Amino acid sequence: MSCQKRISAELLCVIFILAMLLSSVFIIHEAGHDCTGEDCPICQAIVMNSQLLRLIGVAILVLASLLGILRTKHAWAGTLGFSLPASRTLVSWKIRLNN
Repeated sequence: MSCQKRISAELLCVIFILAMLLSSVFIIHEAGHDCTGEDCPICQAIVMNSQLLRLIGVAILVLASLLGILRTKHAWAGTLGFSLPASRTLVSWKIRLNN
């Protein structure tokens, strides 16, 4: 099951990277096209691709902010004296304390 999650996460990352790369390449390639007027399909595609890039950028910013907040809350929990998870005890690490 974890192998499927890993593969799907890698596939999603590749799709995001390809979307960003291909959108950027299209915008750069068609930046100097001969515009036919107000209903130019190339201009509409450029606007849609730039919106896609902004949306991906905002999603990455929000995700990074949430991860930062969660990490900060975990750090504050340790400094305020809350108990650490059971997986981080000396007994679980099998450390022997001799007198």
